[in-house]
Amino acid sequence: MGYATSTTTVLKCFMAKETIAQTGEDFATAKLWGIRGFPALLLQRNGKLHSVTHGYMSAADMRLALRSVACEVGEA
Repeated sequence: MGYATSTTTVLKCFMAKETIAQTGEDFATAKLWGIRGFPALLLQRNGKLHSVTHGYMSAADMRLALRSVACEVGEA
């Protein structure tokens, strides 16, 4: 069963100062991590982030990319 949400309720939440501040923090973090597109997939190993994907990628290509990055960081 879904939830009915009015346009006014969604817009109020979207325009809230807290939402705007959190969104800004999220974009700043993404920039710090080197994310250039969405969706993005990162692998974290030993406190370091490794880029797997930026932008759309098929599941098959994503598996290959993840396997490649895992090999680079000695996880495979």
